[in-house]
Amino acid sequence: MLRISATEQSFEVVLGARDAFDQAGPCPRVDATLTARLGEIAVPLITRGGKIGDIPGDDVSDNYCGTVKFRLDGPPPDGAAVLELADPKTRLGCTVPDLKAARELMLVPPESGTWPWRAGQAVAVQWSPSGDLRLWAGPSASLLHITDGNVIDGGADIRDEAIDGDVMRFTVPSAPPGSYELDVGTSQYVTCGPHRVSAEIASTFTRFVVGHAVAIVP
Repeated sequence: MLRISATEQSFEVVLGARDAFDQAGPCPRVDATLTARLGEIAVPLITRGGKIGDIPGDDVSDNYCGTVKFRLDGPPPDGAAVLELADPKTRLGCTVPDLKAARELMLVPPESGTWPWRAGQAVAVQWSPSGDLRLWAGPSASLLHITDGNVIDGGADIRDEAIDGDVMRFTVPSAPPGSYELDVGTSQYVTCGPHRVSAEIASTFTRFVVGHAVAIVP
């Protein structure tokens, strides 16, 4: 498992657990030859894992383990980029989606107003930025019912999503007439390399889910 996070101050990659952890066996520790690059930018190895001692050089009795962490001081570059982790024997490549761009939806073809829909209607929505949707594992959509007091009190899952490039197609589920929000979002995970390693993505710059007002009509 990789955990990738971006803020205005840093870009970080953590291997395994997010924070220090306790385990019965030996603590994982990587070789100093392991390197990371985000596109053309080197991401320095900050901590190599291994045991955490009470003082430098000491082990603790409960085998408390540190994390393996890479960190770039400063925000990530604009746009999607390939994250490469490599040592002299192995290489793992992972396409990291744009960590800054706002995600947006539009109807195909575009329509105006509150997007009036009927149950059973075939719908296609286009996601932007272009090329982003296919990078994520398991994008999904749902309809959330909005009351007159602007409170979510239920909804209906959309279960037949199909992804075609930047376009998601689905059928409007059976739902009572009223005001809804269509939520289209990502799992916040991408899949890396031939062994399909999962990478969790987090960013303070943007959200990876888009909401749009929808009216379900009889």
